[in-house]
Formats: sequence, structure tokens, C-alpha cells
Amino acid sequence: MPRQRQARTLRLRPHHICCLPFLSFDGATLDERFRQVLTEVKEMLTAQPNVLVTAIEGVDEVCQACPSCINDRCESPPIKEDMVRKVDRFLLRDLRKSYGETLTVAEWQSVISQKWPYRLCRICRWREYCGIQVV
Repeated sequence: MPRQRQARTLRLRPHHICCLPFLSFDGATLDERFRQVLTEVKEMLTAQPNVLVTAIEGVDEVCQACPSCINDRCESPPIKEDMVRKVDRFLLRDLRKSYGETLTVAEWQSVISQKWPYRLCRICRWREYCGIQVV
């Protein structure tokens, strides 16, 4: 009997789980590798409902592709690693989820749709590229 291939589990920071599906920009100004990883992860988060996604604390595969990730820390001005960690904790608390929780993309989408727009959306530096309308 042929062995079934185990589906890949994405391990992502909460803000990537919550926000990446809503971003709508071509990324032309981004580093090529970073743009490719963003595109691949966004595709999984929007078009593959059965993919498993685990919320993790700290640098994930999206971060690792970012040129502003230095020594496993976000050094992207003006937000740095400590602030990103606060944002991630805030989002998880809003969603009533914890680090280490694994849900399918469809399950994450269901939880997220009940909570957005997030309170953080008003101050997000990516809001001009976001599909969530903030009042």
C-alpha cells in the first residue's frame, strides 16, 4: 500500500495568520525571496482550507525570508521584535487562542471573521494595502 504524504503544517506568527489573507499589493518593491514566500503563504491561507496552521511565538517562515529579520529578530523600522510580539499576543488574546494551537485554515478563518476588524487595524502600517475596511 502506498504511503500517504503528510500535509505540511504552516507555523506562523499570529499577525501573519490574521492579516496576510487580507493584504492586496503586488510586492514589487519587496525582496524577491520575501515576495515569493509571502505569495505562497497567502495562497495557502486563502485557497487551501484544509492546511493546518500552528500559531507560534517568534520568527516564522515569513519572517525568515524578510530582509529585516536579523538574528531571528524583526528589525523593520519603526516596529521591532518586541512590538511585534505584543501585537501577536494581543491578536491571540482577541481570538481567544494560544501559542501552539493548530487549526485548519478554514477554522482560523471562522475565528478571525468573528473578530475583525481588529482594534489594531486603525494603527497598522499595512492598512493601505489591506482589504479590511476600518472605520
